[in-house]
Amino acid sequence: MITTNDIENARQTCYGIYEKYQSTMAGNSDGDTDKLESEFNEICAEFGLNIEDTWEWCENQADGMFAYNGT
Repeated sequence: MITTNDIENARQTCYGIYEKYQSTMAGNSDGDTDKLESEFNEICAEFGLNIEDTWEWCENQADGMFAYNGT
């Protein structure tokens, strides 16, 4: 049985993958974007999260962090 805590942990894991993906796309990391995207999608599938909605949630989290930090 998947709990609310499991889903929140999955979202946080997805957010970490999202950050690595963005860093790679910006040229700040040598990660494999295909592998990162695959990991993101697998976690979403495992926990019943909609991929597009979770990606948007990650974007909103990142936007909130930039606004909070003033950068």
